[in-house]
Amino acid sequence: MRPALALCLLWQAFWPRPGRGEHPTADRAGCSASGACYSLHHATIQRLAAEEACSLRGGTLSTVRGGAELRAVLALLRAGPGPGGGSKDLLFWVALERRRSHCTLENEPLRGFSWLSPDVSGSESDTLQWVEEPQRSCTSRSCAGLQATRGVEPAGWKEMRCHSRANGYLCKYQFESLCPAPRPGAASNLSYRAPFQLHSAALDFSPPGTKVSALCPGQLSVTATCIADEVSARWDAIPSGAELCPCPGRYLLAGKCAELPDCLDDLGGFACECAAGFVLGKDGRSCVTDGERQPAPEGTKVPSRPATAASPVPRRTWSPTVQEKPGEVPHVPGQGSSATSIPEIPQWGEQSTRSTPQMSPQANSKAPITSSGSVIPKFNSTSSSAIPQPLDSSSTVVFILVSIAVVVLVILTMTVLGLFKLCFHKSPSSQPRKGP
Repeated sequence: MRPALALCLLWQAFWPRPGRGEHPTADRAGCSASGACYSLHHATIQRLAAEEACSLRGGTLSTVRGGAELRAVLALLRAGPGPGGGSKDLLFWVALERRRSHCTLENEPLRGFSWLSPDVSGSESDTLQWVEEPQRSCTSRSCAGLQATRGVEPAGWKEMRCHSRANGYLCKYQFESLCPAPRPGAASNLSYRAPFQLHSAALDFSPPGTKVSALCPGQLSVTATCIADEVSARWDAIPSGAELCPCPGRYLLAGKCAELPDCLDDLGGFACECAAGFVLGKDGRSCVTDGERQPAPEGTKVPSRPATAASPVPRRTWSPTVQEKPGEVPHVPGQGSSATSIPEIPQWGEQSTRSTPQMSPQANSKAPITSSGSVIPKFNSTSSSAIPQPLDSSSTVVFILVSIAVVVLVILTMTVLGLFKLCFHKSPSSQPRKGP
C-alpha cells in the first residue's frame, strides 16, 4: 500500500498539469478592432484544464457568439489545419454549457445551452448548427464543443461530457484599446510577442504589452512595444504614421529597399513603389518629393545634388533590350516632373536621319526646354551607321610612306643578291694550273 501511495505522490509532483506546463504558446491568434483577441490551441485536454490554461494567459475560455466574434473564431480555424494535417475532425472546448437546473430546449438555437460570460451581446440566432442533437435532460450538467471538419471548416456544436477530453480549446482576451499593425516599410523578419504567450509573424491589431521586433536594412534590429495611454494604444518607439524601418532611398521592391535599376525588368516594366516621403512623378515611374513637382527656377537648369541615400545618382533608367522611340529623351531620376519625351527633336543637319548630328553653335548656347518648363539635359550620342567623310591629307601621307617602304625593300633585296653572288664567285687562285 505504501509503495502505491508513494508512486501517486511522485506522479502528481512531476507530471505537468494541463494548463501549467502544457502548450505555453498559442498555435494561432487574432485580434479585432473592438479590443477582443482570440487564440487557438491544439492539445488533448479536459474542460477544466482548458479553463485554467486560458486563465494563466490572462484570458477566459472563449465564447463564440454570432457576429464579429463568430467570424474571428472561424478565421482562426480556417487559417490551417492543426497536428495531423487535417486528417480527422477536431473538437475544441468553448465556454458553452447547460447547467444542471436547465432543460434541453429543442426549439432554441443553442438548445438550452448558454455562454458562461455574462456579456449578452450578439444574437443567439446568428450561430452554428448542431452536429448532433443534445440529449434531453433537466437534471444533469453538460458541456459543448466546437467541431471542425478536418480541423479547418467548422461543422457546428456538439454535446460533450465535461470531464472528457477534446482536441484543443479557444481562449478570449478583452482589452480597452489595441495598437494597429505598424507599417513595416523595409522591415524584414517581423515577430510579434503578445502578452498571452503568442509568437506570430503578423497581427492586424496588437494588445498592450505586445513587442514587435524586426530587421532593418544594414542588419539593424529594432524593437517596439505597444503601450496604452489615456486616449488609446500606441507603439512607444514608432512616431504616429511612421514606418518601422524607413527606407533610406526612394524605391521599395517587395517591401525592401531597392535602387532604380533594380526596378526595371528586361521588358521595360517598372516593379517598384515609392518609399515613405516620396510620391509618384508625372511620368509614372520616378519617385519625387513634393518640392520636386515644380520646374527648376527660370527653366534653365536643374541644380545638381550630391549622391546620398535619399538622392540616388542620376542614371539612365531604360532597359538595354528596349528600343527607344525617336523623339524620346531618357529619363534622369531626381529631376522631378521633367518630361521624359518631347514630340519632336529638331534636326541640325541633313546627313542622316538615324544618327544624332552635332548641335550647331546657336543650339549650344541654350539647352532646349519642354512645355512644362523643365530642362532636357544635353548629351552626345553616336550612331551605328558611319557618316562618310571626305579624304584629307592623311591619306596622301600614308601612300607616300608605303611607297618609300616598297623602294627600300627592293634595294635591300638587290644588295643581298649581290652579296651572294660575290661570295660564291670562284677566285683566279682557286683555278687549276696548266702544265708547261
